[in-house]
Amino acid sequence: MVRHSAAQAPNEARSYRDIPRPPVWPVLGAAPALRRDALSFMLEARRAHGDIVAMPLGLRPAVQITHPDLVRHVLIENSTNYGRSPMTDRLKFMLGEGLVTADGERWARQRRMMQPIFQRDKLDGLIPIMTAAVEDMLVRWNVLARSGTPVDIGAQMGQLALDVITRALFGKSGGPLAEDVIRCIPILQEYTASLFWTFNPLAGKLPTPNHRRFRAALATIDTIILRFIRERTAAGAGDADMLDALLRARDPETGAAMDEKALRDEVITLFLAGHETSANALTWTWYLLDRHPEARDRLEAEAAALGSAPTTAGDLNRLRYARQVAQESVRIYPPVWSFNRLALDADTLNSYTIPQGTTVFIPPWVLHRHPSWWEDPERFDPDRFTSARSAGRPRYVYLPFGAGPRTCIGSHLALMEMQVVLTLVASRYRLRLTSDHPVSAQALITTRPSNPIMMRLEPQAKAS
Repeated sequence: MVRHSAAQAPNEARSYRDIPRPPVWPVLGAAPALRRDALSFMLEARRAHGDIVAMPLGLRPAVQITHPDLVRHVLIENSTNYGRSPMTDRLKFMLGEGLVTADGERWARQRRMMQPIFQRDKLDGLIPIMTAAVEDMLVRWNVLARSGTPVDIGAQMGQLALDVITRALFGKSGGPLAEDVIRCIPILQEYTASLFWTFNPLAGKLPTPNHRRFRAALATIDTIILRFIRERTAAGAGDADMLDALLRARDPETGAAMDEKALRDEVITLFLAGHETSANALTWTWYLLDRHPEARDRLEAEAAALGSAPTTAGDLNRLRYARQVAQESVRIYPPVWSFNRLALDADTLNSYTIPQGTTVFIPPWVLHRHPSWWEDPERFDPDRFTSARSAGRPRYVYLPFGAGPRTCIGSHLALMEMQVVLTLVASRYRLRLTSDHPVSAQALITTRPSNPIMMRLEPQAKAS
């Protein structure tokens, strides 16, 4: 593969109009194709046209980049020129001005305040909480397994991920709240995703039936979160959970605390993003493991060798294969299938001048399938992430949690949770798909299965 420098001298640059592009609609550009099937469209665009492809959104310029040099340029070397795009603003209807959606000084202030909460030594204290949530789920599974009734593993992982994030944030299990939250999350996801490819300036504001359902679902979530915040504020912050840490957080530069609006936005971001990405990642992992029994067998052997529930960082360090399984799963099914940036000023990418206001798509879904960097990229192979096979792989071809200043603050937490869940479940149950038909991925806000994944729960004592 010919390597190109991300930024070329201006006198070598060609116009944005010269960038290869797939067939697109007049006026509407690539938006109809992205709305119809973004994953296939982006993947085929790279295959047919290379590592920089024009994907105009209506009359607005946009490009997809899938070379590590280009990704490094946008996210690292010239990151100050690339801010949050207007597409990300669609998430503000749901998340407000949390870390995912904020920009500029507001984002920098919130990041400074939250960074200490996500230090690894602090997160290690959550391992027993994760273990307790999984143990509670396995008790419920005893009844389900005896009945022999297949379960929707996505729903099961959704309930588990919700329990983990609720215990971590608020110090208690979701309990009766879980049903309301799980009912509301798909409504929020599907409505917000529907806004991404529209050019209507009133999108998200018109009182359509879907909009009213969205507002009602969001109000339900807000009521739950604000109740926790107000009760804890009245009681005074302690040192028990992540909400206490948020209440105690101070900007190291100004000494300011978060007001209730900022607390709400950060808590709902952690609550929804932490729940949804973990639930989907675990769901896809069980799907992949049953389709690759040799990997499942190795995971089960490692879980058995541990001999007890993981409760410390040292335990997780012994679960190397579980971590590789998690890493490979989020390679094939990255939690966020694409993210984007907006060029605040003109720049040069691969000798093409891109104008100010260009949306730059960086799709992990495509990068993780790039044949120049991943051998047989569609194959599930956790050993890709051994030290020997990872050596020499470019950093910016693997972006399950983003990169650069805006790397997902919860990336370590997500992998920890996956290790704990995979190990505990694999030590007790073997999960079997009820159908051999492949399940396709759906590009909403996160990468979700297009249909429920139904599985049977086989206790390990009976597993063959």
